[in-house]
Amino acid sequence: MKGYKAWVPIGLVVCLVLSFYMLFNTRITTAKEYDNYLSTARDYAKQGIAVDALENYAKALGIKNTIDVNVEVGNFYVKINDVVGAIGWGEQMVETFDTNPQAYEFLLSRYRENNDYNRCFALYDTIVKRKIESKSISSTMKEIKYVFYYGEAFDDVDVYSEGFCAVEYEGKWGLVNEIGEKSAPFMFKHIGPYIDELSPVIDENDEVYFIDNQGNKKKVVKIKDKVLSLSCAVGDNFALFNGKTWSFYNKKNEKISSDYTGTSLLANTVVAVEKDGKWNILNEDFNPISDKKYVEVVQDARGIIYRNGVIFVNDGSSFYMINKEGKSVSDQRFKNAKLFLDDTYAAVETDKGWTFVDSSGKFVFEDLYFEDAHSFINGFAAIKKDGQWGFIDIDGNIAIDCQFVDAKDFNSKGCAFVKNENIWQLIRLYSLNYEE
Repeated sequence: MKGYKAWVPIGLVVCLVLSFYMLFNTRITTAKEYDNYLSTARDYAKQGIAVDALENYAKALGIKNTIDVNVEVGNFYVKINDVVGAIGWGEQMVETFDTNPQAYEFLLSRYRENNDYNRCFALYDTIVKRKIESKSISSTMKEIKYVFYYGEAFDDVDVYSEGFCAVEYEGKWGLVNEIGEKSAPFMFKHIGPYIDELSPVIDENDEVYFIDNQGNKKKVVKIKDKVLSLSCAVGDNFALFNGKTWSFYNKKNEKISSDYTGTSLLANTVVAVEKDGKWNILNEDFNPISDKKYVEVVQDARGIIYRNGVIFVNDGSSFYMINKEGKSVSDQRFKNAKLFLDDTYAAVETDKGWTFVDSSGKFVFEDLYFEDAHSFINGFAAIKKDGQWGFIDIDGNIAIDCQFVDAKDFNSKGCAFVKNENIWQLIRLYSLNYEE
């Protein structure tokens, strides 16, 4: 028994040594096989022998699956111009190495080279969610940040307002939503901007009334006077034109102010009205905010005069900024100006051209001037250079090169109407309009 007990530990040691030897020998053999497969794959790859190269790469990866060799295989697909194979391999890498930036870098580059911007942004959404960071990824996304594609085309367009835009097709006007899909049917002679859930229209029978965004009649104007034009309804008020003058009415169709040769909307508690060739600014009770009269009061395309704490007026010598109490906001004077469209920057004209100011009248960009410009909205401003229109971003960088005959403003969905020759067409930024 003593001899047996003494033999047991020695036997265990010998078995353990033999086991390690066999394991070590197996690992050496496996490592040699791996190196051999990889070396053979690379030799075939240099010769452009695709089938054999990929077969040996597969055997090597079956022994040891690493991101570096996967990228090497992917680059081989690229070298032999196998676009489908390279993309498929990249998608497989992303599934296998879902936290490794190299996998995403490779696949993103393939999508980018193939101009598949939809997949670029969809993949980037996954990258962000998985908190993957890479200088290469950031650089690629910066390059394609403002890439766009074309959507629906129309004969004429108005401006986006509260998510809808009036557009003309084959002589009839209707409404489209923010991505250009038809909303209100094309059956009207005219449609005004969509404000407070209503648009003023003139139908085929020359009737004037308000519709919702689906084209349903919602508010009828019951006025004895002849009505040739109708303003948007803001709150309880709207204005109409009888062929000679404008008058304001409340929701009960009662006249509350009248006999103006020109008017803006009564919005944000102020309205600009014209009489005898001069403009005055009134409050919501139609009382003047001051005794000053102006040659011009700037309106945006919707007919609004006040936004971001500022009204632009022209006293006959130049344009300047006042608040809705009639007091000057800044000493700055301009040759021309356009109303703020949001709380960022307004376009103003100087002796050097069009540039931008904030709500205090301070110039935003140094030595940045254009032939014409719109105020910023939704992070972009339309600008004109060398006779054509494009867009800059909020930092003053060119976002979309000047290449259009004309341009409207971007809406919140990354869409804007631009004019090519005689057609208005919607452009859509991939960054905000990709399908996952």
